[in-house]
Amino acid sequence: MSVEQSSVFQIRNAKFNEGKSFNLNPNLVKGRDLQNIRSCDQVLFQSKNFVALPTLGAIVEGWILIVPKKHQLCMGALNKELFSELDMFRKKVYDVLSACYGPIVIFEHGPSNPEQQVGCGVDYAHLHMLPFKYNLIRKHDEIFSNYFKWNPINGMKDTSKFYKKGLPYLYVEQPLGNAFITTHPNIPSQLFRRVVASSIGHPERYDWKTYPEDKNIESTISTLKAWESRNDSFKM
Repeated sequence: MSVEQSSVFQIRNAKFNEGKSFNLNPNLVKGRDLQNIRSCDQVLFQSKNFVALPTLGAIVEGWILIVPKKHQLCMGALNKELFSELDMFRKKVYDVLSACYGPIVIFEHGPSNPEQQVGCGVDYAHLHMLPFKYNLIRKHDEIFSNYFKWNPINGMKDTSKFYKKGLPYLYVEQPLGNAFITTHPNIPSQLFRRVVASSIGHPERYDWKTYPEDKNIESTISTLKAWESRNDSFKM
């Protein structure tokens, strides 16, 4: 199965290796020729084991995904070493996005098994980072009637406790370092996308499959390239 068949990532010529990993096309490596690469395929930042990409369905400019280079079902499935790297990488990306856009929220829909609704149709770990001026959890509670009990945790590494117990989860970090998690057997698909879309007055635009939001993707790339031209290169 090619990653192209998963419309979330649309990474050109990236292929799963027996369903467990994908290899990025060398042209996607930062600094290479991107002339023939579509906007949503571009690697904005990367570390040894993770990439940051603009997301299809970017309801707001500045919305990106952090994705492991090798297949994981959710971030809770990472090992200790990868959690450490992810922690450093997302902090660096967070700082860049904050400098460009202001307040940032981080969230994940974490499936514990394949083909769960919470996975939003994509059984491949992806962490959302986007500009959002509202408190995401409070905004959810204002808009939707379903109630979740949120528990404070010590960051992303604690998602592993839920994954190991077979519990699907929602993870929110806002601001950086202020993390919460909840679990429920029937977490709806694209729940936080619905919250964001409703918060900006366009509830119908929550679905990335229907609204790819190409203009916001292009603007995100332009803004981050402009930031990079004014600052030292992003290094890990």
